[in-house]
Amino acid sequence: MSDGNTALMPALDVASLPMNVLKDLAFSLQGELMKRTVADVEEFKAKTADTINSQQNEIEKLKNNLNAQSEKVFFIHARSADEKYLTMRMLGNRNIPPIANKMTRLLQYAGILQIGKSIPYSNALAGKEPIAITYKISNAQGYEGLGYKFHEARSWEIIHKKLKKDELFNNFMNCSTKEELDKFISTLPLIYK
Repeated sequence: MSDGNTALMPALDVASLPMNVLKDLAFSLQGELMKRTVADVEEFKAKTADTINSQQNEIEKLKNNLNAQSEKVFFIHARSADEKYLTMRMLGNRNIPPIANKMTRLLQYAGILQIGKSIPYSNALAGKEPIAITYKISNAQGYEGLGYKFHEARSWEIIHKKLKKDELFNNFMNCSTKEELDKFISTLPLIYK
């Protein structure tokens, strides 16, 4: 045994052991087996609970996303036809979730507004039913000027067409919170004409 080999233990002759030792050995083995089984069951229960929680969270996210999409569709169809032209703020507030503060950038991305300005391109102001129209603004301090209103259906049609062309439409529609949508719009590329 000096060569480093481990000596083999002789086989235990179970028949020669006294009955009380055999009982103790059986109980000890049974107890150890039960401990291991309980530990395995607890580990399985913990893994199963984690999986179930993860799946429930994913289901909840999908439900919220579906509800947001349903609200968008319902809101678009529920609008009255007599409000064709809306201010930029109103156009953004009609979206679900509202994006009034990002509407300028979205219209610039779609090529309706001049980049760096809140002024429509001249082609957006032309035609029988233009994308944008001017209206007179005045306030209590005597300020007068021109503002712009945008054809709701045509503006969204152009925005959606541009998003589809750039393969970003699904990403836009899947933004279920204002924060997600604002962040998404902020990353849209602007191309100077």
